Amino acid sequence: MKDYYCFEMSFPNTDFDVFMENSENSNSIHHAHLFTKDQIEIRIYYDSKTWFAYKLSRWIEQINWKTFGSFIKTSKENQNKGLQRIDFSNSTLLRVTSGSNSYEGELKFVSILIDSVKLYLNPTGNKLNTGEFYLGESSFEVVKDFYKPVSRQAGEFKISRMDKMHNFYSLEHCEFRPEFNFYYED
Repeated sequence: MKDYYCFEMSFPNTDFDVFMENSENSNSIHHAHLFTKDQIEIRIYYDSKTWFAYKLSRWIEQINWKTFGSFIKTSKENQNKGLQRIDFSNSTLLRVTSGSNSYEGELKFVSILIDSVKLYLNPTGNKLNTGEFYLGESSFEVVKDFYKPVSRQAGEFKISRMDKMHNFYSLEHCEFRPEFNFYYED
């Protein structure tokens, strides 16, 4: 199973070629991968002859990083099983990196880290009319009161999750029940 989503992305109304006139023209649409495991990373693939990473970096110097996501248009997201759409409209740019070893096959890639993304997934079976929200590390404060303390007794890790809880909390026109999933290492 892939650990990323494939899609096509573009930056409508942005001419990257003005930032380096003596190079080959950049494509208007790029193949991209979205990784969401430890951080939110977009890898944009391009032909190295176009110098797209350099042009993108020059363009980024001129925009407000908080509005970065509003410049992105996506397509072909539905090639991923269960994914309908990817929305970057509220994404803030955190960092851009590219280097001489940033290659996959024949294509070079530039890596973009952002703070948030919305994934629209196809509803399945018992998850119909439900939603999942993935919160960052600082959001532990939101869910910590819904759990009994995490403990380690006699060398065994234990947590009293609220899996069997059937109560929901109301918030305007919806109801929610927080769940806290995490990974740990010995």
